[in-house]
Amino acid sequence: MRNKIHKFKDTDVKRVIKSALKAGADVAAVRVNPNTGEIAVDFRAKGAEAVASNSWDEVLASEQQEQQRDVRPPPQKRRRRR
Repeated sequence: MRNKIHKFKDTDVKRVIKSALKAGADVAAVRVNPNTGEIAVDFRAKGAEAVASNSWDEVLASEQQEQQRDVRPPPQKRRRRR
């Protein structure tokens, strides 16, 4: 089965997000309609916490927080003596 040709490009989505961030807006979500190519951006109110849209978002967010806490520097390589 062939892939359908989309009416938008990845660069279009990146450009929208980059422009919104440059304008100082907090991007909450980006929705793309593959049939029409319409790109819609949902913004987060300033100071508002991110709201999980499903239970997996909560799981992944907690895993990310744990990983950030447990960041350890990589082990140093031993130098060979000659």
